[in-house]
Amino acid sequence: MQLDYSKLPPSPPCDQVFLLDPLIATGGTAIAALTMVIEWGIPSNKIKLLSVLASEEGLRHIQEEYPQLEIWVAGVDPVLTPEGIISPGLGDTVYDLVSMSELLVTVLFQGDRLFNTIRI
Repeated sequence: MQLDYSKLPPSPPCDQVFLLDPLIATGGTAIAALTMVIEWGIPSNKIKLLSVLASEEGLRHIQEEYPQLEIWVAGVDPVLTPEGIISPGLGDTVYDLVSMSELLVTVLFQGDRLFNTIRI
């Protein structure tokens, strides 16, 4: 998966990023966003991935790609359907809470001060 749109400034004006992905099923979207942020110039050990619900498979996939990444998840579901959907439909609840246009949000910090919030 590749993200084709970014509103990130040309160079990072921050030293730490919190990347929010409310629902991690296969991990593909989170990995695409992480790749974008890392290519932007933030090392993976300066990124924290936050999620409401994730599958074990998706978390494993992300950890294989970015072993230094710190991940915080409110709940983990052990099962994905053959279509890659969290079962039994808990993902639908998360999507209802967060609109698709707000799927990924980076919160940028400069030192201890909140710098900016950018949707990517």
